[in-house]
Amino acid sequence: MFACATCPRLLEYLLNKFNYLNINETNGNNETCLFYVIKRNNNTSAIDLLVKYGFNSVTLRNNQNQTALHKAIDYNDVENVEHLIKTFGIDLNADTEPYLMYACKYSTANVVHSLIKLGANIPKTLLDDVGENLTNRNDIISLLKQYCDQISITNNQQATTIHQTQVGIIGAGPAGLVLSQLLYLSGIESIVLERSSRESIETRIRAGVLEQDTVDLFDYINITKRLHIKGLIYHNMNFQYNSKRYHIPLSKLTNGKVNTVYGQQCVIQDLLETLVDNNFGGIMFEVTGVQISNVQDKYRRSIIRYKTREQKPEEIYCDFIIGCDGSNGTSRQIIPRNIFKTYERIYPFAWLSVIALTEPINNVLIYAYHERGFVIYLRRSKEQARFHLQVDVNDNINNWTDERIWAELHCRLDMKNWTLDEGKIIEKRIFPLRSFMCEPMQYKNLYLAGDIAHLVPPTGAKGLNMAIADVKTLADALRDYYEFGLNEKLDMYSRTCVNRSWRVQDFTNSVTEMWHRYFNTNDGNFGYEIQRARVENLCNSKALQYSFAEMFVGLPTNSNN
Repeated sequence: MFACATCPRLLEYLLNKFNYLNINETNGNNETCLFYVIKRNNNTSAIDLLVKYGFNSVTLRNNQNQTALHKAIDYNDVENVEHLIKTFGIDLNADTEPYLMYACKYSTANVVHSLIKLGANIPKTLLDDVGENLTNRNDIISLLKQYCDQISITNNQQATTIHQTQVGIIGAGPAGLVLSQLLYLSGIESIVLERSSRESIETRIRAGVLEQDTVDLFDYINITKRLHIKGLIYHNMNFQYNSKRYHIPLSKLTNGKVNTVYGQQCVIQDLLETLVDNNFGGIMFEVTGVQISNVQDKYRRSIIRYKTREQKPEEIYCDFIIGCDGSNGTSRQIIPRNIFKTYERIYPFAWLSVIALTEPINNVLIYAYHERGFVIYLRRSKEQARFHLQVDVNDNINNWTDERIWAELHCRLDMKNWTLDEGKIIEKRIFPLRSFMCEPMQYKNLYLAGDIAHLVPPTGAKGLNMAIADVKTLADALRDYYEFGLNEKLDMYSRTCVNRSWRVQDFTNSVTEMWHRYFNTNDGNFGYEIQRARVENLCNSKALQYSFAEMFVGLPTNSNN
């Protein structure tokens, strides 16, 4: 770590020579290499070196509750401050104590100017707050007055539109839209913000395998007219092992429950049409610059600030803010780092996902274990089939011609007296597999739901269903709050959803590890033989099949503890 505070050449030499070094490790003060790099003025090349070699802990706080950016501000180093912000995309307004106020207290006018230039907001009360704390900092006070005068002129030219509602929802994916519809049916007002266009979210193709409880909830909110016509119902599935196929009667094993294949983009279309039919005007598309403030317990309404597609500033004042903004969303950044935990698993393989036009056949779902790698085959519609092939995590889509894809599918799905029909491939892509969890899923009046809080590999087809379970739980809690003044379910929201999500993570992880071939292991064939035994046991044990089927068709949405 001490080498990080020296010249970049020495740092690069050490990183090249000792490739086992962990540049994300911390010292006794919980400080990473980045804290040492910024001790040297204008050390931007060393920052770039850390990024090159995989540094990813920019938000980590030391034992004084400071990030590396706080320390760079302390050192009054404009170059390092600006480079950190630009390189790591740091949100200057998401910290529990905004960086601008910190710089006003502990740094120079030059650093304050840089932060404002790079997007730090100037709260209306900042000048008063600074005036109370800085009696001998006329340079900073003068600078802030200049900016405040400019803001005043701009605001007079372009007034901010204020909206009042009960619940502000960030993200118009399935989670956000289902929540808004559930709240609407309970007489609770909401406004939904979405960064993409309506056309974009309605046409973005994503897989959709709906559990029984998810479809039942969609029936309740009246969005299933098209689903019951076009959705493909799966009463059964098949395991394939050693060129033999084993029939698994999902419905018979689960008292009649089924899974339904219906694309996420179709769910989005149905939700938007229903909301429009109900004259629900509270969806705003193509918004930018979303910021959250005043996430308080009791005394002040929370605020969401953003700009419309026309770049007009608007604000939403609400009782609760719900972050449904997906795995790359920013709403979870509001939760203080000292109470926020994340868990992640990166799998050493990827999926080649293929959609092909094939002859109409009966619904079929196959999980096949093969020495060359796992493969899934299912009908996406009567005319389309979807295949997922296990490939190397570093593979490239350009390596997979249509001819090679079909040859590999024939190899892995080979079985006597069964033929795989080929057709035109209309989509193919490679994506890695990972699991992610965060907790808590709530902080004061902010609540997280869906992919922003948890991700699972698609092996168990659980992602969308987990999001719907979250918002069902949250809608019930909000209804109790507004109808009866009860806080118990709101207070328990994070614990309820985190517990349920870990159960789903356990199932999805076990299925992923059971069916995928692990190559490049150091245990000879031991791991492979264990996997083979597990698959064989599942194919031949009714008890194991019952347990698998119960989880595959889905936990009840009220099964949270």
